[in-house]
Amino acid sequence: MANIKSGIAPAVTGFRAPAVETGRARLVALTVTKMPDIPQKQSHIDYQRQFFDSHCEYFRQPIPAEIEERTRLIVKAAGLSPASTVVDVGTGTGVLIKHFLESGVRPGNITGCDLSTNMLNEAGERYPEVNFRQGDFVEFDGASDSVDAIFFNACFSNIFDQDRALQTATRIAKQDGVIVLSQPLGNNFIESLRVQYPQLVLTLMPSQEKLLDWAQRQQLTLDLLRDEPDFYLAMFRKSRCQ
Repeated sequence: MANIKSGIAPAVTGFRAPAVETGRARLVALTVTKMPDIPQKQSHIDYQRQFFDSHCEYFRQPIPAEIEERTRLIVKAAGLSPASTVVDVGTGTGVLIKHFLESGVRPGNITGCDLSTNMLNEAGERYPEVNFRQGDFVEFDGASDSVDAIFFNACFSNIFDQDRALQTATRIAKQDGVIVLSQPLGNNFIESLRVQYPQLVLTLMPSQEKLLDWAQRQQLTLDLLRDEPDFYLAMFRKSRCQ
C-alpha cells in the first residue's frame, strides 16, 4: 500500500437516524459512465479507482447537514479520545476526518486509505497533517495490535473480499479496539445504487446473521447494530483472547 504522506462507547440507546430526503435525493443524482462487467478482484479494484478518480468533483460538494449529523453519530459511537489511533478505510475526500478531529484525535494519529489518487489528493489538501495511504486495504501493512478504531464508512459494500478486509482490520486492531461498518443512508440507498451500478456496489450491508458469523470466526464481539432502512451502523470489538 503506497504511503501518500509520511474503550468502547455504549450503544446509542433509542437512536433513530433523522429523515434526510433532500440529502438522499441529491446523492442519488450522481451520474456515471457505464463500464464493463468486473469478473476479477484486480479488475474491480481498477474499476473503483477509475470511477472515483473520474467523479472526484462530485464528492467535493458540501455534505448535507442531515448526513453530516449521521456521520458524526457514527464516529461518536466508537468512543474516541485524544490518544486514539484511527484508520479510515475508503476515506474519500475525508468525510469522517472532521469528526475524528472534533473528538480530539490528533491528526498524526489518523490514517486515511483509499484507492483513488484524486480523492486522496483532495483529502490531503483539506487535512495536510493527516497520513494517507493509497491501495487495497487488504494489503495494509500497519503493525499488528496498533489501532484503536478502524472505520469502513460508505465503502464496505464495494469491497471485493470482505472476509480478508475484516481479517486485516482485526489484525491491526488493539485488544478492545473497534471495527465500525457504516452507511449513513442505509441499505435503501445501497440497493438503489446496486441496481443502477452493479459493477461498483457488490453487496448490501451485512445482516446480523452475517455479522455474528464473522464475529465467531475472527474472535470479535458484535457490540452494536443499528440496521434501519435509511441508516446502518455495526461495531465489532476485538476480544482480549486474540
